[in-house]
Formats: sequence, structure tokens, C-alpha cells
Amino acid sequence: SSLVTAATTNHAELLCSQLSREVIDRTSGEPIKILNDVSLLIQPCEFTVIIGPSGGGKSTLLNALSARQPATSGIVLLNGQNLYTHFDAIKKNMALVPQKDVLHSELRLRHALLYTAKLRLPPDLGEQGYRKVVDEYLETVDLGDRGTTSIKNLSGGQAKRASLANEIISQPNLLFVDEATSGLDEHTDSEIMQIFRRIAEGGKTVVCITHNLT
Repeated sequence: SSLVTAATTNHAELLCSQLSREVIDRTSGEPIKILNDVSLLIQPCEFTVIIGPSGGGKSTLLNALSARQPATSGIVLLNGQNLYTHFDAIKKNMALVPQKDVLHSELRLRHALLYTAKLRLPPDLGEQGYRKVVDEYLETVDLGDRGTTSIKNLSGGQAKRASLANEIISQPNLLFVDEATSGLDEHTDSEIMQIFRRIAEGGKTVVCITHNLT
């Protein structure tokens, strides 16, 4: 058998086949399978949610799909390329929104995002280009009116959206989200999920893990 992909140019198709991961039990020394023979296809511009209880293997699967912690066996293809063997070449097309916010709390939001833009975007974009991209993604995450606010003064939901803007500013095709809405109230969680939906409809592929059934 063989794996065949037909992804759209500049979009991201993620295909995995028979992913498993084993770790060694610290007490017994015996191997434990914490990911068991997972196969799935996530097509371009889809918003896919991996849902389950704590300890169910959600983070293990996300880590395997994003190559943060590769599976023990199986294969992951991003637009037909083996993610594990070609990671350095294709990692620029991926971004991950972590569960813990990483932006410096003392900086104003726009300044923090400008630093990220200058680090991750082509140098020939210039100051005006950097500012245009930052303003675009502030609007994408509904923070267009919070650019001059210090990150420490943002609400919990706003801080999560700021972290999202920080990751998508590099314009990845594939976005992983590691329980970024954990600890937020149901309304705020819903608002952020709607943003992920819009991002997917705008051309990116989004994979998100959550334990929130709502």
C-alpha cells in the first residue's frame, strides 16, 4: 500500500498513518503504549479538534503530528513530505500556539508583535511592511484596539488571542493549538474557537486539542 496526497499549493494537508508511541514505565521498566495505531487525514483549510479527557493522549498525538515528540512508529506527511525526515525544511510552514503564554508581560502588544515580525519575516519587508502585517493579525484576533495596551493588562482571553497573533504572524500554513483556551470561561472559549474557524476559512489548516465538549 502507499500514501498519496493532493494538497493545494500554499495550503497544508496533514496525513498520518499508524502512529504509535511507547514510553518506559519508571516503576516496572516495561514499555507502555500511550498512542495506539492512529491514522487520520486533515485536509487543507480544515479546523480539526482533538477532544478527550485528561490523560487520554491528546497532547501525545499533537506532539507526534507536529514533530515536537515524534511517534515511535508510523508516518506523518505534510503536503506529501515526511515531516520527521524533512522537518528542518518544512518547519517554517508550521506554528504552535502553546498552552502557556510566552509574550513578555511588560511590553505593549504591538511592540511585542513587531519584535516577532522582525525575527520571523523576511528582512526586506521593511518597517512599514512589518507594521502592516502586525496590524493585519491584530485585527484577525480582534485586538485591533489593544495595540498600545501592555500585555500584563490584557484579560485572560485577550492574552490568549495575543499569543495566537504572535504565532500566526510568521504566516504558517499549518497551525497547532495546545489547549490554548484552558482555564477560560465558556463564552471566551467560544470566541477564540470562532477565531480559529475564521483562520481556517482564510486558508490555514488548524489542529486544536481541548477537553471542552461545549
